[in-house]
Amino acid sequence: MSVIIIGAGLGGLTLAQGLGRAGIPCQVYERDPSPEFRKQGYRLHIGGAGDTALREVLRPELHELFRATAGRALPHTNVYDERLRLLTRLEDEGTHLNINRFTLRQILLHGQEVSYGKRFTHHAIDEDGVTAHFADGLPHAAACWWEPTASTPRCGGSTCRTPRSSTPGSCTSTAGSRSPRTPGRCSSRRCSRCSR
Repeated sequence: MSVIIIGAGLGGLTLAQGLGRAGIPCQVYERDPSPEFRKQGYRLHIGGAGDTALREVLRPELHELFRATAGRALPHTNVYDERLRLLTRLEDEGTHLNINRFTLRQILLHGQEVSYGKRFTHHAIDEDGVTAHFADGLPHAAACWWEPTASTPRCGGSTCRTPRSSTPGSCTSTAGSRSPRTPGRCSSRRCSRCSR
């Protein structure tokens, strides 16, 4: 199985790192012409849950690099009045890391092959999987695809075990299932009711 990831932002690159660590090949496509093209934003706050998630998807040396380049916030927040007199100090517990967005993206890009200048236009699903189409006219095929606006991968093909649809939640079929399924979660590999 291979996965197409549409978008080389923080979400797409984090997914690519996690898939790579799990041994699942993926292809990342980005509409921007280069990784330096978009320098929006400044810093991100990463709390304990985010740090744990990054530890799970990144190789240990990349997680260590992330931790080494992240700033540490004070373990408290000062509250001042209009004359900048300290009113109170709120104690914060847990992990509080601050990292430059561009630095985090560079860490997430490490070891990834990204095709730049690839503006996604649409996809097509058939029995062999999914084909992503781009504005340059060159299609790319894989078993699954993911885009940042989707909450889960969308898949196709008879070997895929993940539900596939361009409109999640539209199927109420239980074809191929031994137990009742929720709408939009058809387990059939070739469901005639939802083209999954």
